Amino acid sequence: MGRINISFAAVSQKTGKLKAQTEQSLLSNIMGRYDNLQGSLEQSSGMGMDAIREEIEQEKKTVEEVGRFMIELLSFIQESSDAFEHVDVNHEEVMKQFI
Repeated sequence: MGRINISFAAVSQKTGKLKAQTEQSLLSNIMGRYDNLQGSLEQSSGMGMDAIREEIEQEKKTVEEVGRFMIELLSFIQESSDAFEHVDVNHEEVMKQFI
């Protein structure tokens, strides 16, 4: 269609790869590190430790939300690409009838 040129296979490959990296690196590895840090902080005491623990928990939640947002965004990109591919294929089939 027109001058639009999308490699649908490349979009699928890239979004799949980025989703896997987000799930593995961000949501699995980094969340595990937060859990380890929080476990270590539980053994600590002194002035300000409660505030530090609370801030770490909030940061962990924020990072997890960012990871989930990234996965949702990548899913939306993939769905949009799939929908456009469907439209493109249908357009090509209709145009063949007129050529």
